[in-house]
Amino acid sequence: MWLDRNVRWAVLLLAGLGCLTIVLHLRLRERLKAADNAEYRQLRYVVEFEAEEPGVQASIAVPGDGDGYQVFRRDVRAARVTTETLVASDGTTELMVRPREPGEYTIEMTFDLRIPSEHVPTAAAPNSATDTARYLGAEHDIPVGAVFLRDALADIARRYPTEYANDPAEAIFRFCRDELTWARDRADDPDDVLEDGRGNALGLARTMVALSRQAGVPARLVCGFLLNDEGQIRPHVWCETYTGDRWRPDDPALGGEQRWSDHLPVAWNRAWPTHVAGEGETHSRFFLRRQPPPPEYASGKSGWAILDLTRLPLPVQETLGVLLLIPFGAVVTCLFRNVVGLETSGRFAPVLLALSFVFSDWRMGLVVLGAVLLLGLTARSLVEGLQLLVMPRLSLILTLVVWIVVFGVSVFDYFEFTPTTEAVLLPMVILTMIVERFFLTSQEEDVRTAVRHLGGTLIVAAVCYGLLRWESVGRLLVAFPEIHILTMACLLILGRYTGYRLAELWRFRQLAR
Repeated sequence: MWLDRNVRWAVLLLAGLGCLTIVLHLRLRERLKAADNAEYRQLRYVVEFEAEEPGVQASIAVPGDGDGYQVFRRDVRAARVTTETLVASDGTTELMVRPREPGEYTIEMTFDLRIPSEHVPTAAAPNSATDTARYLGAEHDIPVGAVFLRDALADIARRYPTEYANDPAEAIFRFCRDELTWARDRADDPDDVLEDGRGNALGLARTMVALSRQAGVPARLVCGFLLNDEGQIRPHVWCETYTGDRWRPDDPALGGEQRWSDHLPVAWNRAWPTHVAGEGETHSRFFLRRQPPPPEYASGKSGWAILDLTRLPLPVQETLGVLLLIPFGAVVTCLFRNVVGLETSGRFAPVLLALSFVFSDWRMGLVVLGAVLLLGLTARSLVEGLQLLVMPRLSLILTLVVWIVVFGVSVFDYFEFTPTTEAVLLPMVILTMIVERFFLTSQEEDVRTAVRHLGGTLIVAAVCYGLLRWESVGRLLVAFPEIHILTMACLLILGRYTGYRLAELWRFRQLAR
């Protein structure tokens, strides 16, 4: 048998160790789950809008990890659109939705949240003097310098002289809490709120922001949700004032009843989570429900919790899930090379090439790859006569490839088809090495062999791409990374395989007859 005694024992040892660690991990997660005193909510968005013309863009503020709470699962369902997640300078996580054609669209999003028992939402300090000036000046629906604001501040100084002298923001909050009343169907304009003494949550928040800015205290709106609600809910608005070295949250609508563990901020400097640029109708609905702790989630202060990758933020888990799939790609490459007999341009080039397409638009990636191969080979032929050393030659080809891709982006944009940043920034070093290996193979052997190696690389890369896009397996590996102990056992078996390759059986099929 092609597996000797030592290898068989090593495979059995790894297989047993892998199964044992999975069982121990399951028991450890049960223990850590008991120490988790957090609450869990599911927040659902349903955003319906109409795009009457091309170029319409929807901006949807969504929950992001921070302040102790965590988005541990996210699901976005949208058809005929492209989406991109951005984080604004003020901390707002935005899902940018771009319809591909005019029509009616529905975006459904679900966020599973872990909320600690006690947390106070905080935010980073302003990044620059420009940001600070922004939070002191007038904005749409937030006046500064008006007579009614100066009169209100004079009244606050008389009512709360000590607080106003030491902490103007605290005095303004007390005034809004004691003298203004929250009513859902009342005004949202600061002038009307101060005159009537009543306003909705947005009106009270705008009033406090306007008074704070009038007093020289940077302030801004915060839009989010109250987590103690259930069923179909409405976004809630409060404000933040910058005192000392941090943003301090204040909710004038709830006043003394504010409990920050019930506040989930999703957007800053706006009064509503969704915004659609252009004309057309927009309708947004939001739903919130309690849910039990998920079986795959474990937390706690125990040092063993370090072994639990599911406690990490969702974007980190998604990236780790892709990285943990790479060893499976290596197994696939070994199968194709050692068992099937398919030759590739390098050992790990297919896996790395597939990884580059995972984080890009694969259609545009193929166009870029084809252009790089064609133009890179042309450039390689041109510099061959200069008899350069390997590293300068590769660097020269890389420079030409980058130059060509950059102007290619300009060509795409000229024809109104701008590729995404991820599709453009494919790993240029990998592509350059593939070009160089193709040319060397064509010189050392022949062009037919070089084309065969390149074709094998693309076939294996396509299989690895499908594997790396297998999100459910990626989530399983994040929950149980010790599965790769079994992967190592498989690699040991493949490493000792000395039998016939499938390609050889086809190659020598005439002899079998």
